[in-house]
Amino acid sequence: MPNSNSQYELMVKQVFSPDERLAAWFLQQAPTVDDFRNLDDQTKSRLGAHDQQVKKALMAIELGRLIVKSPRELCGRAYSSMMVGQEMIEEYAGDNQESVMVLCTDPHNDILAKRKMFMGGSVECRLYVDHIFRFALLHNACGLILVHNHPSGDVAPSDCDEQFRSRVQKAGQLLGVRLLDFLIVGADHYFSWSEGMAAINSLKSV
Repeated sequence: MPNSNSQYELMVKQVFSPDERLAAWFLQQAPTVDDFRNLDDQTKSRLGAHDQQVKKALMAIELGRLIVKSPRELCGRAYSSMMVGQEMIEEYAGDNQESVMVLCTDPHNDILAKRKMFMGGSVECRLYVDHIFRFALLHNACGLILVHNHPSGDVAPSDCDEQFRSRVQKAGQLLGVRLLDFLIVGADHYFSWSEGMAAINSLKSV
């Protein structure tokens, strides 16, 4: 299976086909996916001024990015961590800042509300448990699902992640709001605390 950079190069050539010289010029300006992702607005403006076809291609990319990043209504029932995890992978696509999404559920696990509550840098964000439960109680939530992204792509929970999950779980027990799951999402996969605990309990019962 081709990697992302080879796919990127192939798609650039297709976009500018049959003008091979323009495709080669564009790839000189941004040879890889990361190079393109790191282009600032001023550089993109300069590239767009080079040729009308380049300008249209950049506008199409921005349109696609807007569609991907637009908030999605994750309504209905949270049937499984897999369903929520896959939805959140799509929602966080291309996000370079760490954040925490809070999903509130009713007694039937129907999702009542969701909000991205905390934003941070590329490696950490500050978390406040009281803000989470203020939001949960405002919506009369019986359960919570917390979703935290790792822009690095590594979905292994850190010690800070585990400490935060434990604090939320304990606070929820006091307030009668159950923590249903704590998900960490990366570029194309996720970690589920609930699924991890189920696997551990299954091994213990063997």
